[in-house]
Amino acid sequence: MNKETKKASEIRYNRQVIVTLSEKYGLSDYYVRQCVAGRRDGVIPDKLQKDYKELTKALELKKEQFKNQL
Repeated sequence: MNKETKKASEIRYNRQVIVTLSEKYGLSDYYVRQCVAGRRDGVIPDKLQKDYKELTKALELKKEQFKNQL
């Protein structure tokens, strides 16, 4: 009678956006991911979350525009 184990669902963030934000703010990729995930509090993490959402929306919009061109 073995119990099934549940794996934690792994959230993947857009690598390009994380790298861009880390370069913009001069922070490590790890810290940026922690901020975007909501594990850090403060002014900078709030800015990072806002910028991450804006950049991902912009990328999705560009992808859709590119698909519609074909």
